[in-house]
Amino acid sequence: MNFETFGTRERAGSVLAYWTPERMAASIPEPVPARSTAPSPMRTVAEPEMTRAGYDATTTEHQSAVLAQPAAVASPTTYPFSTVGRLYYSRNGKDYNATACAIRNTGILTAAHCIYSYAEKVAAGFFLFVPASLPDGTRPFGAWEFESAHYRKEWQDTGNFGWDVGTIKLRTGGLHNTNVGEAVGYLGYSVNRTGQPSWNDVGYPSNYGAGKTMYAEEGPYTRTTDGGTIIGKQGTFGTGASGDPWLLEGEQTIANGIHSHGDSRYADEVFSAYFATWVDELITQTLS
Repeated sequence: MNFETFGTRERAGSVLAYWTPERMAASIPEPVPARSTAPSPMRTVAEPEMTRAGYDATTTEHQSAVLAQPAAVASPTTYPFSTVGRLYYSRNGKDYNATACAIRNTGILTAAHCIYSYAEKVAAGFFLFVPASLPDGTRPFGAWEFESAHYRKEWQDTGNFGWDVGTIKLRTGGLHNTNVGEAVGYLGYSVNRTGQPSWNDVGYPSNYGAGKTMYAEEGPYTRTTDGGTIIGKQGTFGTGASGDPWLLEGEQTIANGIHSHGDSRYADEVFSAYFATWVDELITQTLS
């Protein structure tokens, strides 16, 4: 597949040292990109639906968050919410924060625009993932430094939101120097899904809890755009939520979208790239 990949040049421990509590607190919530006109649609081909299972490393009863209105997640350290965390990174001399989720044993899923800014034409660096980050800054599982970052070349070339999905492979880390999935578990995911489901958006939006608290917001399907390559749901999450997983209602260990962007034509809606086969290929080929 046509992936863009870049790795860290920093020695182990240097990214963790860079992200002091003061720097984290001062980081800027990644703006959720907005647009008023859609780019040219991409052709899509119907392919079989496929779901890959997740893994619960916490061995706890699964928690549910069926919330019509945004509300704080009561137990962020329990699966599947333990897989969701704050993502910190630096770009063009500024420090940012967004959201990501553990999607395989060795890495995380987020929005491609958190990895490479099409608007600024530059890649980010110094990625640090803090799963289940708590409001007081506590890291219940520790933190993981990045090893390499990945996205489709089409995102870099066009900025088309139908490609706004990326992965980051992580070094071993956390409290016990393990792979991230061994510590917090990882979500499953589903591609080529049909129908009009509802999802729970789970992340760290700055417009709720000051971006320091994990929130969830249930929202039904609203529309499909760009030739079927972008899907929308009812939602109000703002900056800092970029990259957060959309968990299928009734199957809340399964991601089926990520928080990508807003659209000024549609109030109280958020959008994700449609999870097609290429998303599975991105995950399986970069997070082996």
